[in-house]
Amino acid sequence: MDKVRRNLLNIFRTRAHEIDMKSASLAMGRNHAYLHQFIYKGSPKHLQPADRKALAQALNIDEELLIPTEPEGGRLVLEEGDFVPIPAYDVVASAGHGKLIQQENIRYHLCFQRNWLSRVSNAPTSELAIIHVEGDSMEPTLSDGDTVLVDLTESYPRTDGIFVIGYEDHLMVKRLRIDPVRQRLAIISDNPLYSAVEDIAPHALNVIGKVIWLGRRL
Repeated sequence: MDKVRRNLLNIFRTRAHEIDMKSASLAMGRNHAYLHQFIYKGSPKHLQPADRKALAQALNIDEELLIPTEPEGGRLVLEEGDFVPIPAYDVVASAGHGKLIQQENIRYHLCFQRNWLSRVSNAPTSELAIIHVEGDSMEPTLSDGDTVLVDLTESYPRTDGIFVIGYEDHLMVKRLRIDPVRQRLAIISDNPLYSAVEDIAPHALNVIGKVIWLGRRL
């Protein structure tokens, strides 16, 4: 019996006075014998993402307890819906003095685990994008050649953070500092060799989105 089935058996045994397999199956929108067959007969082999989510909600548990993590034949078993392809655009955001947008074609896709994405962003996956960083003004936080994941729903900064912005016809990735009292912004470079640009009106910036993850080659 794999780890997911053992987890479920333990939950149903310790919480028998609260919920059983039949009621949990019905809460998932399945027939009353669904979980009994899954646990004891191995059918289906793995829970589908929608079933995992519904069952986790019914049992009030972390959905990760229902994700298969044990290798079969040396390979990790994951359902097709566990990963989401996020487009990487042919756009470079400069961390130096800025670079004009020249093309916005999709170059490739990177796949991220759906559950991980839901933890780092509330944005629908269609509102996430990958771009590349150029320059050294955000060192040591971001380096030349880094890959960043951008939440495109964060187009109006409410808190300080690192954003992809359009400013004076350049696309840049910079830290924004917000003055909520004066309703003004400052563009900050983490590299002390670069000066900040202060006292900017929000409408003077085109905020593309907020950086929520970076990938880097070692």
